[in-house]
Amino acid sequence: MTATAAGQHPAAGGRLHFRAPAGAVEVWLLRLTGLPDACRRQLLADMPELMPDAPPERRLAHIVIRHWLAELLDTPATGITLATRPQGKPWLPGRALAINYSHSRHWLALAWSREPGEIGVDVEDLGRGQAFEALARRYFHPDELAAWQATGADQRERCWLRTWTRKEAVLKAHGLGLRLRLDTLDTRTDTVRHAALGSWRAHSHDLDDAMLSIAWPD
Repeated sequence: MTATAAGQHPAAGGRLHFRAPAGAVEVWLLRLTGLPDACRRQLLADMPELMPDAPPERRLAHIVIRHWLAELLDTPATGITLATRPQGKPWLPGRALAINYSHSRHWLALAWSREPGEIGVDVEDLGRGQAFEALARRYFHPDELAAWQATGADQRERCWLRTWTRKEAVLKAHGLGLRLRLDTLDTRTDTVRHAALGSWRAHSHDLDDAMLSIAWPD
C-alpha cells in the first residue's frame, strides 16, 4: 500500500512509500512535475554546485535523491557522496544502505534496503506513444511477446511497460545493464532466472500514469 509521507524538508512532502512483498526493499516515489513552484525553486537553490550544466529536471531529481538519502542516513544532504560502479550503478561508499533510483519525465523513484544485497528500480510514464509492436518484437522474450499480444487493447501499454520496467529493474540490480540480449530474459513471473544473471525477485507497481518495477536477489 502507498501512503503519503510527511517530512521536514520539501523533498519529503507528497512522497509515496511502499514496501516490496516478502522482501526488505522499500520504495519512495515522488511526482516531480507535481511539486509546487516554490518548492522546486528552494530545492534547486539548495545545491547550486550539483550538476550546474544539467537540465533543471535532472538536477531536481538528483537533489531530491540526496535529500532522501540524507533523511535515511541522518546526515546533512551536502554530506552525501554518491559513487558510480564501472557498470554505472550508483552506490554509497562506507554506508550500510543498498540503493537504486530511476526517474521519468514525471516521476522519481528511490529503492532502498538496509539489508546487504543488490537492488534495481525503473519507472516509466504512460502515454509516450512508442512503437510498442516493433519494440516488443525486438526486445521481448518470445513468451513475453505472446503474452503481450494476447492482452486486451485497453491494457496493452501497461502490459508493455510492466515487461520493460521489469527487464530494466533486473538488469540494473545485477549491474549488467542493457548489454544483455533482452529477448533472452523472461520476466513474466515474480522469480526471474537467467543463466547470465542468476535468480531475482521482481515486483511491479501500477501508478495512474506510470509503471514502476523493482528487483532484488531471490
